[in-house]
Amino acid sequence: MENLGSCTRPADEHDIKRLESPDRVLQSQKRTFHWLKGVRELAEEDEFPITTINSVFDYVRRFPHRDSDVCDLLNESEYLETWKEDAAAHSYRYNPVGMLMIRTVQPGDFRNEVTSLFDCAGRYGDELMKLNQIKGGLETINAIAELYSNMLQDIRRRADRLVMSQPGVGPLATLSSICGHLLGDTYSQHYSLPVSSETSELRIEWEQQTGMRAQGAEPSGGV
Repeated sequence: MENLGSCTRPADEHDIKRLESPDRVLQSQKRTFHWLKGVRELAEEDEFPITTINSVFDYVRRFPHRDSDVCDLLNESEYLETWKEDAAAHSYRYNPVGMLMIRTVQPGDFRNEVTSLFDCAGRYGDELMKLNQIKGGLETINAIAELYSNMLQDIRRRADRLVMSQPGVGPLATLSSICGHLLGDTYSQHYSLPVSSETSELRIEWEQQTGMRAQGAEPSGGV
């Protein structure tokens, strides 16, 4: 057996800020539940079951006269504000020098930061394309579509900053381009696969180019 030494290290400023900041995943969940609870109570009058956000979209499409009330509940829940708060709390993500430092000192955290860009872009992109097909004049669907657009714009901004100073710029530059096509509603003119499939392949390519695949991770998607 080999002695690996200490498994601890002193906390740095990045660690401290992260520990002191609110749990934004939990906060987002609470706001989601709060919104869905309000819509569920409203939809009971119409005997329409509300279980997920997608069921809210079905609800306002079937009962468009409820759309304004549902959108008011959405705004009151502050669900739409979560991404702004998260961006403000993690300003280092937009600083190429700061991200390079994290890559050097905390490569695991850096990998998680970057791979989340690919994963989130795929998820938000697929949802935005669905909503763009159905939103029409419905306030609720328009508001959520705008939210996904804002988050994709944020991902594009972060990818562009990383391109300035990081290895693996090819996949990151392509990710930025995909976000641009999603925002311009031209994605289908350039890609045939779902957004999540395209970004998953890009994530694997980035991991291979940079040697930052998670320990024990297996290739997927035919690579």
